[in-house]
Amino acid sequence: MLSIGERTGRFFNGVGVRLVPNWRWLLILAASCLLLESESILAPTSGHIPPGWSILGVSGSILAFALLWAATRPAMPRWLVRLRDDLPPIARHRAWALLFVPMAFYMILQIFATHQVIESLQGFYRIDAVAYAHIDVELVLHGKNPFTDDAAFWEAYRRWPQALSTPIMGGAFGNNPLLYPRNWQIDNILHMEAAHPGIRGSGFDPATVHNYPAGILWLAVPLVWAGLPSILWLSLLAWAAAIALVLARTPARERGAALFVLILSPVAFRTVLSNFDIVSLVFVLAAWHWMGRRTSSALLIGFACAIKQTAWFFLPFYFVDVYRREGWRGVLRRGLWSAIAFLLPNLPFILASPLAWFKSIWLPLTDPMFPIGVGAVALAFGGLLPILTPHIWTLLEIVVFGGLLVFQYRRSTIVPDSLLLALVPLWFAWRSPLNYFAWMPLMATWLAATQLSLGTRLARIRPAHTALALPEPLSESLDGAVPEAAGSLSS
Repeated sequence: MLSIGERTGRFFNGVGVRLVPNWRWLLILAASCLLLESESILAPTSGHIPPGWSILGVSGSILAFALLWAATRPAMPRWLVRLRDDLPPIARHRAWALLFVPMAFYMILQIFATHQVIESLQGFYRIDAVAYAHIDVELVLHGKNPFTDDAAFWEAYRRWPQALSTPIMGGAFGNNPLLYPRNWQIDNILHMEAAHPGIRGSGFDPATVHNYPAGILWLAVPLVWAGLPSILWLSLLAWAAAIALVLARTPARERGAALFVLILSPVAFRTVLSNFDIVSLVFVLAAWHWMGRRTSSALLIGFACAIKQTAWFFLPFYFVDVYRREGWRGVLRRGLWSAIAFLLPNLPFILASPLAWFKSIWLPLTDPMFPIGVGAVALAFGGLLPILTPHIWTLLEIVVFGGLLVFQYRRSTIVPDSLLLALVPLWFAWRSPLNYFAWMPLMATWLAATQLSLGTRLARIRPAHTALALPEPLSESLDGAVPEAAGSLSS
């Protein structure tokens, strides 16, 4: 007679659900947890911290990147194979479940520890970027140009005082990059300057109220027009769309585990309502998902760039892939469609005030903001590196970005790993907040699903230039790799 466990296993196997998770999902889960813990260790994200904490936090983010990369490889990494082989026979068969279950509980606890979720969806914003986007949408609905209305900065503070603005070095906050102002200091200065316009100094840049491209405004217009109290419902819709794209690429037997990873990713859950990065990145993901559809894919990546500047880092990698697949004609063709998708949402504001619009979208790079983040700059917070200047960190970021582009161009096969590589240079930036990397586990899940959908099939075609390529979906060569494990450590 079969036990309850055996009968349950047969039932789930019969309906196509794998109970023992694939090793890829475990690595992605671990990376998601590490990113969140790195941010917690390095909080506050700027200022003096003990050297040990600095090393621990930065090491956590590095390890998270390494695990995400390993999870998207064509086969189980050799170090993981050796770890599996060294386990006792009993533990080997249950190792994935033994690791997966406590990690799942950790993720659930982190989600329940996230406060203010309901308040955010009710319009009680705690992040300045979201509050600014909301008030800019209202200006658009009233026929005003938000890119020339700096006064909206103070109106946003009046309505959402808990959404503290980003401080600027100089003025009331001093010039020491290692002395990031505390929240109470920021609030005090904002309160005084809002009440007394004559004493306003250089501690804030009112133009930051419109420091994003206009795509986010047009997407949020229907929500504000319909009377919804929060534009963050747009982020939830974008998250749902991204999950749908990943599940569409995932083999049927792995969709349950993939859905679990996507929904219960603590770093995604903690950031989905703190910014609108996912609104931009879902278009980036869709551009790679439909890479074979030339016009649609180009329009998607162009519109992603019209929503937030984070998407700009993906654009050169996108055209490197296009050049290797289709040559210069493909680059020019897709470049034209991408430019149209970027310019159309911004065109009314460009025509109305081209200089104001241009300055606004470059403010995140030109304003002298304090350093923050979970990247290399955190080593300076612990005194392990000189803090230097923003220009040095920008140069380092550019060098890493260029090196990764060359790496992607010279690879033996064309693969969509740009979804991970494009964000790595931001780790070397003067400002590397968690929200830059919070959606890397989502991208890694799509890449892992792509590998699972391929199995060991390697139908190669000759690209337009320089390397061997794979048709959609794309995969890296398996030459010299360890064969794909059949779903668990026990295989």
